Amino acid sequence: MVSARRSLPRDAPILTILLGPTGVGKSTLLNQVVGRVVSPPGPVRPCTTHPVAVASARAAEFLRADPILRGVFVNAEVAVGPDAEDVVGPQALVDTPDFDSVSEENRRSAELLLHRADRVILVLSPEKYADSSVWEVLDTLRRIGNVTGCVFNKAEGEVALDDCTRLLREARLPAPLSLPRVSRPDEPLPPELRRALRALVAPPRDPGALLAERRAALERWESEIRRESVAPWVDSVHETLDRVQRELARHSGALLQRIRERFPLELDEALTRELQDRFLEKIQRYDFLKEPRRWLSTPFRWLASVLSPEPSQARERGKAPSVAQWLTRAYRDRYLQFLSGVVDDLRAVGLEAERSTDPGLLWPEVKEPPPEEATRGLEAVFQGLQGQVEGEATRISDSLSWAGKIGFYGSQAVFNLLTFAILVKTGGLSFGDLAAQGLLSPYLAKLSAHLVSTGEVSAVERRLEEALGRTLEAEVQPLADPLRRRAEELRAAAGTPSEWRDAVRRWESGAS
Repeated sequence: MVSARRSLPRDAPILTILLGPTGVGKSTLLNQVVGRVVSPPGPVRPCTTHPVAVASARAAEFLRADPILRGVFVNAEVAVGPDAEDVVGPQALVDTPDFDSVSEENRRSAELLLHRADRVILVLSPEKYADSSVWEVLDTLRRIGNVTGCVFNKAEGEVALDDCTRLLREARLPAPLSLPRVSRPDEPLPPELRRALRALVAPPRDPGALLAERRAALERWESEIRRESVAPWVDSVHETLDRVQRELARHSGALLQRIRERFPLELDEALTRELQDRFLEKIQRYDFLKEPRRWLSTPFRWLASVLSPEPSQARERGKAPSVAQWLTRAYRDRYLQFLSGVVDDLRAVGLEAERSTDPGLLWPEVKEPPPEEATRGLEAVFQGLQGQVEGEATRISDSLSWAGKIGFYGSQAVFNLLTFAILVKTGGLSFGDLAAQGLLSPYLAKLSAHLVSTGEVSAVERRLEEALGRTLEAEVQPLADPLRRRAEELRAAAGTPSEWRDAVRRWESGAS
């Protein structure tokens, strides 16, 4: 507003507005000033839905080009001509839409006009002078300092007029000109009242001095706003940004531990029920001692058939789920629930950030990925884990190959053996029991027990759990990216509090 005011030439026409709430008779007053109906009044509210102006041709052209009012005066009605200039002089007299209108567009137009106006004639009535909306607008007008006159319209006695006069005096505003109610739009006021009304709206003798005074008043007002409202708001924005970044850092730092608590690599936990209920029954169907290669692939072929949604069809097609697929199915519900909890925490960060600044800054809503997308991400995590398991198996197989006893089985053999050792170790069975029952050869039982007793299985499990945690962390961290980007954008836009204060000092130095 001040920038636009600075750009006005000293000979710019004065903008005088008739401002008031719904139904106080602003249109009738404009008609009384002009002496003819230029703004038709009516019983339907709002009556004036766009500005109606009386102005000289030069003033009308200036208003339409005004950078602040350009949008407001697109549909404005402007009465121009010599008679208009004879009535209002070198100014534009505007009947404004109601500032308490039910129409948002009307309220916006009235607000722009009351801030831009050089002179405001406040129009009140017995029914409206005590409305809260009137005094909210008056509070703004007193700060701007552009109220030059008041009219108490439709007066029907002294009580309301005296009360309105008292309230205006307490607000350090001029006493109102009292005008009676008129029954028709073209009904003239008594000559002495019409002269008083025209004198009230007459332009100042020194328009240039008024414009300079208005500019200075606006600069004082904006300086006060920056000091009392904007500066504390800027400080609160930076406090909010610091808090958001601390919360995001805390979330990021705790995420890996949170994942490890919720997602330990527990093959037994996902499969113990099936192991206890069905495993012995299943494996007794095979003669493992005669078919060692078949034995080595049995655990995963069986697990795939149990966990496949269509096991019979999968077997027929020979496309049983991969290890990553059945692990994904085992962990899917837990993972989706975990994501939901993470998203709830991040949403709470954004909501608190919005509440902590007034007016609040908008923060993006953190959204859960669709279940199908989350499931694909989880499967990719387990595919990476399967690759690491195979690497561990290759390492162990290579270390044992010198004995020439199991080298021919390859890495997949040790991979299955390791997994079987984990299942047995955590499922309450023992390798000795299985060997005694003829379910494992003594050599394989001894080798499995060795891998467990030496800590090899535990070490592999630990490394796999760490790998799972890291890959899940990388998968989940991007959920916080919208909040991080928003914080970075606001930080870049707001600068630092000291930079903002330096900019204010430069602005106020240019205003003086």
